Amino acid sequence: MPAPLTPLRDDSSLGSDRVNVASRVAWLLRMARLTAGGGHSQAAVGTALRATGVRTHARLMSEVENGKVRHGRIIDGYERALGLREGQLRAPVDVLCRTLPGGPPDRDDASRAIGGGHLGVEEISERGERVRHPRRSGGAWLSWARAITAPEARGFPTWVAAPWLDELVDELGRSVGTAYVTRYEALSLLRTSPYGHLVLEAARRAVADPHAQVLVDTVSATADRPTPEVLRWAAELLADHRPMAVRAASHALLDVAATGGGEPEHWDLLVDPLVAAYERAVARADAGWHHTLSGVVTSLPERQAQAVTARLSRPPAPAASRVALGERTQADRRWRTATELAERVAEPDNLPDRPLLARLLFEVIHDQRPRHHFTATMLLVAVPFAHRVVEVLHDHAVREASDRDRHTILFRLAQMAPSPGLGTMPALAAGDVADLSARAVLLAHGGQRVEREVLDVLMARGHRRRALYAAGMTQDPWLDKVAHADEYPDEVRGAARWWQERDGLVDDLPGPR
Repeated sequence: MPAPLTPLRDDSSLGSDRVNVASRVAWLLRMARLTAGGGHSQAAVGTALRATGVRTHARLMSEVENGKVRHGRIIDGYERALGLREGQLRAPVDVLCRTLPGGPPDRDDASRAIGGGHLGVEEISERGERVRHPRRSGGAWLSWARAITAPEARGFPTWVAAPWLDELVDELGRSVGTAYVTRYEALSLLRTSPYGHLVLEAARRAVADPHAQVLVDTVSATADRPTPEVLRWAAELLADHRPMAVRAASHALLDVAATGGGEPEHWDLLVDPLVAAYERAVARADAGWHHTLSGVVTSLPERQAQAVTARLSRPPAPAASRVALGERTQADRRWRTATELAERVAEPDNLPDRPLLARLLFEVIHDQRPRHHFTATMLLVAVPFAHRVVEVLHDHAVREASDRDRHTILFRLAQMAPSPGLGTMPALAAGDVADLSARAVLLAHGGQRVEREVLDVLMARGHRRRALYAAGMTQDPWLDKVAHADEYPDEVRGAARWWQERDGLVDDLPGPR
């Protein structure tokens, strides 16, 4: 008989750097089992796992769903048994456990975690053939990455892998939802493997294009292995004339600093470039750029932070991780709202463990620390009721939230692969320009084209990159007008051409891409 399932909780304070990662892993698996295909009993899933050769038993299944242990082979088995997409559960779990401290180790070694058996020529070839397919999924990329990085793998020709990595890097920046998380994890696995230098080279090639439009994810993916080469590249990008390149370098450096990566002496490479980039932001009175660079300065090792700060004309803004997030009590308005939203999401399926769902929703709305809101979003993307999470958050954003919370929610919802039609254009037309920008991205990520007049407004009112992004993700013919318009500078026309050379949105859903 399986042991009873215990309530899953995360009692860490809302601003804590350490959260209960094990409970979050267990919550994802439990929610998937209870809601996929109308819901399944633990016994039925266990039977399905054993039928596919996964060795398990009732007690182990309970331990997995109670957050006691983590087994990669069982997580893979859940995907198959519940009819989910390949990597839908495994990718966010592995990213979560690598990104936040205190994650439970995978009890399965690398070979068992990818299905066991000998990884011979035929197995590697079969997985490679899948990523050559024009409609390859993020799950296919992840399967290939896990195979060629497994300890017993016999190696993969670098001259074959290099152009494939160019394609993976290109797809990452245009993918949403599970399609994004699986590709991100595939690239991260490869970056931390003997093929890591190929990932760095592919990222550098992508960013070197002067008209490249999606840089942050590309650069951040290299930070999972913070070699001196990565820090030197980040130093170069801090001096780049493109604000996107500076922002991408900043996000990568924040990732490295948050995980304690990089040797202390290697951070010396960043002192002069950081001072120069920071002073440019101050001179331009660019509040967003100043805030981002402030986060990098305050996250540096102590010696380098002091060296940079002593040379700044204006003190850096306080680190986001030190901002009070309130308490988990009904007296706290923000927490009370999160619990109410969790009730709306959970009620149709009578889901348990609502306090943990409320915690994830709270982090999506209010937590400014990238590692926390990023991993919370990934978990909510992966559950079978993700569409309801998106709908509830969107309804809250447009009907109840403050201006600041509304803009935050809309941008974070966009990464969750929203349903087509969510947030119609008449609603957009009534908003301010920040709303227009946020919702244009939201619509594009749902595969819906934005009305031309809205794109024109964004172009005229300082949101050109968002307009081009929304049009590019949906491959709107409007791009051709921009590409040939003499009134726009070459960087804008070049950005339009960059999007025309690509396929647009990658969501791994059936139908034309």
